Amino acid sequence: MNGRNGKAIRDEHVQARIDGAKDWTLDLPTNPDGVAELQAPPGSMVYIMSDLYVDCRPFKKGIKHPWYSMDEIVAHGLATENNCGKVRREAQPGELIFFVRLFHWWERWML
Repeated sequence: MNGRNGKAIRDEHVQARIDGAKDWTLDLPTNPDGVAELQAPPGSMVYIMSDLYVDCRPFKKGIKHPWYSMDEIVAHGLATENNCGKVRREAQPGELIFFVRLFHWWERWML
């Protein structure tokens, strides 16, 4: 979800890892509603990252990126933090809301 305006990010890809797998990443395409589906076993942990967008979660140097409990996502839902804007959403059970934003022109230039 766009962290600035709350709109769905359509036809993009979310990268995910399950249970600390280091050698491979799942490439999950989003549909026209901005939804990507991930099937993971109960009790597993999932790590997510953006493909071509800036991640809106707050990160600090030297601190590992978070892993999320599939059990918590299924039971209660989970929304990541959004440092890109004021948009807030409450996740429904079985839903993980991941906030991202477009790169600024100068950020793309620095890549």
